[in-house]
Amino acid sequence: MQFKPGEIIATCRYCGYTVVIETWKAFTFEHSMLLNKYNPESVEEPARDWMRSGFLKPPDLAKK
Repeated sequence: MQFKPGEIIATCRYCGYTVVIETWKAFTFEHSMLLNKYNPESVEEPARDWMRSGFLKPPDLAKK
């Protein structure tokens, strides 16, 4: 790999996606991940409600 002065390499800790950022001009990330701010108890019931509805889902999906 070759890098020029003013370049930074950023790597996603989750999936390994790597991007070179040229610091002398504006940039935007092509890939990003939002951190989860919810605890398991607050999302479990809405997720199970979603799994209970819909005709293309197995009837016991919410129990698994």
